[in-house]
This record gives sequence, C-alpha cells and structure tokens, in this order.
Amino acid sequence: MISNSKFKRYILLISAAIAFASGAGCSGSRDSALSLVEEPAVIKVPVTNFRYVSSALPTMNLKTLIDESCVKCHNAEITPDVPLTNYLEVYTRGVLVKRAVQPGGRMNKYLPFDYDKIMEWYEAGMPE
Repeated sequence: MISNSKFKRYILLISAAIAFASGAGCSGSRDSALSLVEEPAVIKVPVTNFRYVSSALPTMNLKTLIDESCVKCHNAEITPDVPLTNYLEVYTRGVLVKRAVQPGGRMNKYLPFDYDKIMEWYEAGMPE
C-alpha cells in the first residue's frame, strides 16, 4: 500500500508532467517539450572583409585584382567567351573563376593569383 506522502508526491509529479506537456508557463512559440528556455536561432553566415567593389577599404575590393589580372583577356572583344568585366559576369562564373585560379588551375600558368583572398570571397557568397 502507498503511504499518504508518497501518494501526494506521485500526484504532484503527474500534475507537473501534464502542465509541462501542455506548455503551461511557456510562451508557446516553441514546442514546450523541446526546451524550457527560449533561445534565438543561430544562423552561421560566412563573414569576409573582401567585396567585389563596395568595401570601404580599397585594398579589400577584388575588382582591382580582377581588372589587373583577368580583364586583359576576359573581355567582350577577345576570343574566350568568358568576359569578366563586371560583377554580374564574375558572379555568374564564380565556380569557373574559383577553379581557374586555384593552385594548379588553368590561369596560374599566366599569372599568380591570391587564391586565399578569392576563396574567402567565394565562400562568403561573393558579396558585391
């Protein structure tokens, strides 16, 4: 037979479980069974100081690097049909640019590239 104090504890435990399951005391924005504490969602966004052209620091803009290294050959007037004269052209060909300038890539035989700078920019989503 269950003693009176054990019975009371059992009833309190059951009522606490029911209150917890029903979300009593919670804001209701989340499933109360998942968390007792409201936590903001954490979204990891790659951060880079490099921009194509809109960085406040001119040394962080990649347009000058691309203009000096790529546009001599990659423009609308030269045979390779891969112009890289503006942001949209570079952005839409991002994978090609990444492959071409990587160590051992096709363009390294013509010019050395700052691959780390270009990769950081590429991995951050190629911000303008």
